[in-house]
Amino acid sequence: MKKGLWIFLCFAVGAILISAYFFNLRRAHILEEIISDSIEIPVKIKKIELKKNGLEIHDLKIENPDHGRAKYCFTAEKVSILFNWKKCLSTFFGIEKSPLLITNMKVKDCRLFIDFFSNSPSENSLRKLYKLLSTQEEPESGLPIKIKKLEIINTKLIWFSQKQVAFNLPTWHPLIKHIELKNLGFEKPLSAKPLAATILKSMADDASSELGFDLLAEFKMPKK
Repeated sequence: MKKGLWIFLCFAVGAILISAYFFNLRRAHILEEIISDSIEIPVKIKKIELKKNGLEIHDLKIENPDHGRAKYCFTAEKVSILFNWKKCLSTFFGIEKSPLLITNMKVKDCRLFIDFFSNSPSENSLRKLYKLLSTQEEPESGLPIKIKKLEIINTKLIWFSQKQVAFNLPTWHPLIKHIELKNLGFEKPLSAKPLAATILKSMADDASSELGFDLLAEFKMPKK
């Protein structure tokens, strides 16, 4: 009886170790699929480092859903996320009903790509992406999230446009040094898609200030 129990325990421990090994190898791909399914836009992640109080994502890339001249709509060299692992897993597996609380999120060394499709500044990839994120319904199974503090540090604006446009663009690519948002989802917990829309709007507002016109507004071009 004891021998059989030891054999069972050895198999159980071996299965756990093998599962943990393959999860360690595939964790970046697993998180890619989770985020991609949540926001319905393909996401690429090069590497994930698990920390005692959270995780770090390296080389995050969100693809351009319009497949325009810019392959990606947003990239970040590093994303640091602080949270309690025990509470995170309890929320993820439905043991706890409370939202996932992220105490701090830092997104560093980013590039925000803007593709202007026509002579109107309204026809840009950022506006189309925002409409995509903010109008489609989030599934009921979406994980509710609260973020106490979010910082986006060093975002370079890069745009693609026609040779001749009816509005002025700077000859340089501005750098947005710091964006800070607090208490996201505290009034009403956010799932992935509306959270992404909220973050994108904040970045678009700062980008609009740099460019001199509202990237998310609809313009009516003057008649010739």
